[in-house]
Amino acid sequence: MSNKLDGDIENQYVKLNGKDASIITYILTQNNTKVRIKQVCFIDDNTAYILTTAALEDNYSQDSEIINNIISSFKK
Repeated sequence: MSNKLDGDIENQYVKLNGKDASIITYILTQNNTKVRIKQVCFIDDNTAYILTTAALEDNYSQDSEIINNIISSFKK
């Protein structure tokens, strides 16, 4: 099995349900298949949370709305 990080890691700072959060996005190639990973990191009441989502790169444009809805629906 071969894994490879493709391109740059994108980072942006946002508000997620009123909390400061960081979104990290990158593409990983595993066995010649590109997977886009999106992670949201935030801290609430001294607890760190990391939400990780993934979709095949070829399907990401159609899956991105679902992924964003999952992320924005997260409530502690």
